[in-house]
Amino acid sequence: MASKKIRDLLVKVGSYTDRNTGQEKSRWKNVGALMQNEENGEVSYFIMLDKTFNPAGVPDKDNRESILISAFVPQDRNASQQSGGTQRSSYDEQSGGFHPDDAIPY
Repeated sequence: MASKKIRDLLVKVGSYTDRNTGQEKSRWKNVGALMQNEENGEVSYFIMLDKTFNPAGVPDKDNRESILISAFVPQDRNASQQSGGTQRSSYDEQSGGFHPDDAIPY
């Protein structure tokens, strides 16, 4: 079996206030993927990171020594393109309204 993506890896890089609801929402950056590989009946996992992602650039108002990378179920791009983008709602709920494929998140 070939490798397959099982999760998108996203980092919270900021927040914004939704104009319509007034709620504070998170802004996310897609930084990679959690992959699964199966060879000879053995399952293994690996992470592919965007090589331009710099963890030191993630905002940190608490001065922690680590960052949190969240794993979300990947969305089917073909389904969202065929339906005119209506499949994005579940990703929006998980990610606070920002879809990682958005060129401009606001």
